[in-house]
Amino acid sequence: MKNNINFSYNQESIFKQPVPSKTHSVLHALKLRKMLSAKDDRRLKNLETGFNGEMQFHALLQEKLTVPHIPIYNLQLESNMNEFQLDCLLIFRNLIHLVEVKNLYGDYIARDDHWIHAKTKDPVKSPLHQVSRSDMFLNSWLKMNRISLPVISHVIFMNSSFFLYEATQSMQIILPSQHHSYLKQLQKNYQSLSNQHEQLASMLKTSHITQSRHEYIPEYSYSELQKGVFCNSCLIALPMPRHNYFQCKRCGNRELIGEALFRTIKELQLMFPEFPLTVNSIIEWTGGVLSKNTIRRCLIKNFEQLGNGRGTYYL
Repeated sequence: MKNNINFSYNQESIFKQPVPSKTHSVLHALKLRKMLSAKDDRRLKNLETGFNGEMQFHALLQEKLTVPHIPIYNLQLESNMNEFQLDCLLIFRNLIHLVEVKNLYGDYIARDDHWIHAKTKDPVKSPLHQVSRSDMFLNSWLKMNRISLPVISHVIFMNSSFFLYEATQSMQIILPSQHHSYLKQLQKNYQSLSNQHEQLASMLKTSHITQSRHEYIPEYSYSELQKGVFCNSCLIALPMPRHNYFQCKRCGNRELIGEALFRTIKELQLMFPEFPLTVNSIIEWTGGVLSKNTIRRCLIKNFEQLGNGRGTYYL
């Protein structure tokens, strides 16, 4: 799967499908330009695996869930001074379905407070604790806002190679072999929605925390980072473009100049939001592989121009 991280989502679009967290996006952008520590590299791989699982779940719902509902992804809320993150909420007529998405692979053994990998014996936190915590805080948030819809919570596992030994029927889990019956059960919520459901969705989105106190961002500096435009598939620096596209020498992937340049500019904004966007700053950030005219056209097309002459910059 491509390491295709989208930096261009806006405040509304982040709720329509899974998007990478800021930690995920920054680590991905850093990996293009410097060697990550072993810990950060593992963290990035785990985030990529989790995000791939969330995208698979989103695709499953897009294809199979046809009854009236409002899906909301990527919510970060607060209740009683406690932040909590929700992978996906599905609002139906008479209930809210909270879904925690996991993309674990391999065989695990269930224990009360943790799970154990059957081969390596490495322990992992039980996802049931996480969904239980989210359920508790979501119910608290709903009560505080005088909303009486009941909440049903599940952890859904997307990887077909995942298996959990000693699982019980009381566990709030959906295994890969249960996806079909799970969607069939959701399809029974066929009643139409009202304006109150739309208002609830709007209230949840408005309450979303854009900057979590717990977001992990590693330290880095502009001077230590390699400059250039990088392949969105295999992550190596791209050569000078030919005609209207870049072509990677390693994997052969092609990307239009405008798309690659816009993506690279958004990476600069993500990593250094305090930097002014100017033609010269983008020439330096992209390693000089593009002309001033190409960069200027991209900035004019996608950003707001402020000032004139040498003082021109973009927002």
